[in-house]
Amino acid sequence: MPGTYQNVIFDLYGTLIRIRTDLDSMEPWRRLAYHLSAYGAEYTPAGVKKAYYRFMKDENRKLSVKFQTEWPEFQVEKVLERMIKEAPKKHDARLYGPDEETLYRDLSQIRRTLTMRDFKLYRGALQLIDRLHAEGRKVYLLSNAQAVFTIPELERTDLYTRFDGIYISSDFGYRKPDPRFMKGMLEEYGMKPEETVFIGNDYRSDVPSAAAGNVDCIYINSYKRSASERKAARETIHERYPDYDLERITEVRSLLAAGKLL
Repeated sequence: MPGTYQNVIFDLYGTLIRIRTDLDSMEPWRRLAYHLSAYGAEYTPAGVKKAYYRFMKDENRKLSVKFQTEWPEFQVEKVLERMIKEAPKKHDARLYGPDEETLYRDLSQIRRTLTMRDFKLYRGALQLIDRLHAEGRKVYLLSNAQAVFTIPELERTDLYTRFDGIYISSDFGYRKPDPRFMKGMLEEYGMKPEETVFIGNDYRSDVPSAAAGNVDCIYINSYKRSASERKAARETIHERYPDYDLERITEVRSLLAAGKLL
């Protein structure tokens, strides 16, 4: 109910951060294959792309069984480890790098930067979070993401220290909309559903997660879905959700200013 929210949970990518990656072009995969060769793993550009998705699917398959979930979340570091250790062809590498754990984390971040095409905070995102804090509310992050590169991205955008709690799916082995993800955060931080609102931009993961936790939901239409697309998506979840349907994150501040929300 408006006026009672003490906790605001945000999604990250597409909600607070605008991002575009390119996994279809072969150029990032060519560069990754060249980089992996320094560690003795030999791939063609097409081969490295095929291997990445094959190992990713296999890791997700194992997690699906382990957690009995339709929405597993692999760790990209384990995929890069397998790409080194299970390369179809190898040679002796004379590069003596860091310990293995650091190596696979570094390779994961390199793969991320190679595919990045656009990355920036949405206008008004930091100001909104600061306003919520100034009013005495707690602010949290619940994101389908890879901690190995999401934490550095939070730090670079000055978001990391602004959250009272952070849940990233790769740390858990499952992702939104698995009900345990949202419910786990609510339980860990002692949040009452009736005092909590979730802000996200995805009808397939964010809106069902809010419904699973029985918390109110603000949908941000950052991907410019048509009204008919949003209506069709809404009907597959629950007629109540989302509680608010906005075009951009700055509209949340307008609702605040008008006293219509929070």
